[in-house]
Amino acid sequence: SDVVNDTYVARAGRGEVRVFDPTGATQLPHTPWSPLSAAQSWEGARRTASRLLGVGENGPARSADESFWRPAGARYLAPLLLAAAHSDLTMREVLSWAATTNESEPTELLAENPTRGVTAALEALQSVWEADPRFRSNLAQTVSTALDAWQEPAIAAATIGDGQISAGWLLDGENTLYLISPAEDQRRLRGLFTALLAEITTGAFQVSTQTGRPVEPALLLALDEAANIAPLPNLDEIASTGPGQGVQLLTVLQNISQATDRWGADRAQN
Repeated sequence: SDVVNDTYVARAGRGEVRVFDPTGATQLPHTPWSPLSAAQSWEGARRTASRLLGVGENGPARSADESFWRPAGARYLAPLLLAAAHSDLTMREVLSWAATTNESEPTELLAENPTRGVTAALEALQSVWEADPRFRSNLAQTVSTALDAWQEPAIAAATIGDGQISAGWLLDGENTLYLISPAEDQRRLRGLFTALLAEITTGAFQVSTQTGRPVEPALLLALDEAANIAPLPNLDEIASTGPGQGVQLLTVLQNISQATDRWGADRAQN
């Protein structure tokens, strides 16, 4: 919160400022954002599910079980996100479906949905329903653990409402977005913050690809506590390819060992 306290007034003089502070740590007005905002398409739902589950994190602390169950959980979560996103529901419903392995409601919602990719989403759900009960139980536990923060009313409320955070808004002038998470909440909110940051970054890359030139004004990702709050699995790729697309990185780590623990020795050194 030191960064927002020291820079808020200056940034507000340059453009619009929004603060994503789901725990209310700063007492500043909170701007809501939900992972469902990024799950309006099947492709977006798959990306968002992977981000919430931490798929792609390859540090040495990652166990073999996690390397299997997190991607499997993301394949289960993606169709649930798509069903909720097109039904004006919330992450609380998604958590309920996952925890209870509710078959009927998300299946019916998807069946009524004309979105491209819904057939693949239904097939993904069907493969879960037809799986061994023990496998289903493990999937439900994996997803429920990743979404555990939505058991708290404050987090659920902070991710409800019209999403006012997007790459389009952020890039439409010298605007600023602050992501705030107290140290004691960083671990349990990591998936939420990673999903939001990754969605912004992806949006900037898409704009650059569509226009054939770097985004202007450039997008600066000033990532304090980068290994803890929102550890993007592809941070090294963003560092190498981002400048050519107008995405600049300012990454703050406590030490190199922190980066090694999160991304592995080779990627940390690069």
